[in-house]
Amino acid sequence: MTLFNELYRNAYNFFSSQNYTEAQTELNRAEAAFEDTDDESISKEDIEVLRGSIALSQNDIENARNAFENALKHNPKSAEACMGLGQIFYLDGMRSEAKSMFEWAVKNEPENEAAGSNLSKINELLGYP
Repeated sequence: MTLFNELYRNAYNFFSSQNYTEAQTELNRAEAAFEDTDDESISKEDIEVLRGSIALSQNDIENARNAFENALKHNPKSAEACMGLGQIFYLDGMRSEAKSMFEWAVKNEPENEAAGSNLSKINELLGYP
């Protein structure tokens, strides 16, 4: 396992255990060690999605939004980034924009149950069938 993979997995584990400060520290270290030749299953998109998720968990909306937008720059079809932006729009009271992001997430990954669930919830909230 490369140093990057180890650091990224540590960051993810800290995030999963809700230790967001350590998660961000490890993610920064992982990003510094990132090389495109590392494990192809973890990409720059994944780094930005995790960064956005950490920031969102800390109610750091601006940094979360920046990270999810950066993830979309790396992969315009990222369902995770779309869902993250959808959550941010929802928190900001921008429900129509949130619905659009959840629709994109479902379009990009129809099998993603979380995306489908988020879309169903926002549709119900907005009064759509």
